[in-house]
Order: sequence, then C-alpha cells, then structure tokens
Amino acid sequence: MWPFWFCDLPAVRRDIDNVVTGGYIMDMKRRKKPFVYPVEKGRVVSVREAKAQLSALIGRAGTGESITIAWHGRPRARLVPIDETRRKFKVDRAWLKSMKVQGAGERSEVMVRNDRDARG
Repeated sequence: MWPFWFCDLPAVRRDIDNVVTGGYIMDMKRRKKPFVYPVEKGRVVSVREAKAQLSALIGRAGTGESITIAWHGRPRARLVPIDETRRKFKVDRAWLKSMKVQGAGERSEVMVRNDRDARG
C-alpha cells in the first residue's frame, strides 16, 4: 500500500491526472455533439449589421450574392437574388385583332328584370 502522502508528490500527481478512465471514455461517447446550422456559401451578417446596411445588402443580393442574416449566431433569414428565368408574357396582337367583338345585347338589368317577372 502506498503511503497517503505519496499522491501529493508533483510527479505522481501529474501521472494520476493523465490517466483516462473507462467511465470518462463512455461519457465522451455519450456526449451530444452541438448542432451546426447549415450555412450556404456567401456572406453571413448579424441582424444589427443587416439593419444598418440593408440597402447595400439588397444591392449585393441583386448582383447574385446570397446573404445570410444571423440572430445570436444562428441563421434566421436569407437574402437571395430573384430568379428571372421566367419567360415574360407576350401578347399576340394579330390574334387579338382577329377576334370578333360581340355586338351590344340586352342590358343586364333588363335581363334580370325579365327573369324575375317570369318567375312570378
């Protein structure tokens, strides 16, 4: 048996502190890893910075850059450029001119009055 003062020697204390126990290893295996929020490539700014530079950030988003706004270090919003690949609506004026215009018929109030009179 070691004497009680043996563990107080600096060299022995250093060796005892460096021993890794099985319980410590199991605790490390069970410890949950912190969740890392996925952040797209691009600039990450805080809410305070986004408030101060909103017009500049909108301009950067307009040039194609994706900007993530973080609140307390966690991504909360993203400024992204608008996808303008949609085809714009084209009007076929020749087709519109070829359509017949209906002549003026009975007015709606006359039609409603006749319908009500017919019901009694």
